[in-house]
Amino acid sequence: MNHEQEQFFYEKYLNRFWRMKRYASLFLNNDQAEEVVQSAFFEAVEKIDTFFNHENPDAWLMVILKNKISNFQRKNQSDLLRLVTLDSETASQIVDTRNTEGPMEQQESLEDAKRTIRNTLSKEEQYILRRLIFENASHKEVASELGITIWTSQKRLERIRNKLEKDFPGYRK
Repeated sequence: MNHEQEQFFYEKYLNRFWRMKRYASLFLNNDQAEEVVQSAFFEAVEKIDTFFNHENPDAWLMVILKNKISNFQRKNQSDLLRLVTLDSETASQIVDTRNTEGPMEQQESLEDAKRTIRNTLSKEEQYILRRLIFENASHKEVASELGITIWTSQKRLERIRNKLEKDFPGYRK
C-alpha cells in the first residue's frame, strides 16, 4: 500500500467506521457488529487497489459490509442448526421449525448427533461452541474469558467447524 492509498484508507476508516457499526448493529449485537465492520475494513486493505480506484468507494465498502453481515448470520444459523449439543428440547424445536437437509437427517437420532459432537470436541471446544453459537457471545467476550486473543478465538471456532465437518460431511455451508 502506497502513502496515498494509506491516507485514503485512514480517512475512510475515520469517516465511515461508526456509521458502518451503527448499520451492522441493526442486525447483530454490538461486539459482533464491530467484528464484522473490522472484517470489512480488513478486506478493504486486502483489496486496496480496487477500493482506492473504485468510482464510489463508500458504496463498495457498504456492499462488502452487507455481504459480511449476511455471511455472519448465515454461518451462525448454520452452526445453530448443525451443532446442537446441549439441550434436546431446543434441538427439537430447531429441527422441527426448519426444513433443512443436513447431518441431523443423516443421523439415526438427535442423541446420536449430540453424542458424536461431544466425542469429537474437547470440553474447551464445547465451551467455545456453546458461548459463540448458542449464547451469541462475541469473540471478544470469549477471548477475555479464556485469556486468549480475539484472533485465537476465531481460529478455534474455525477448527471446531473443521472437526465437525468430518463427522457431518456436506453441511459446511
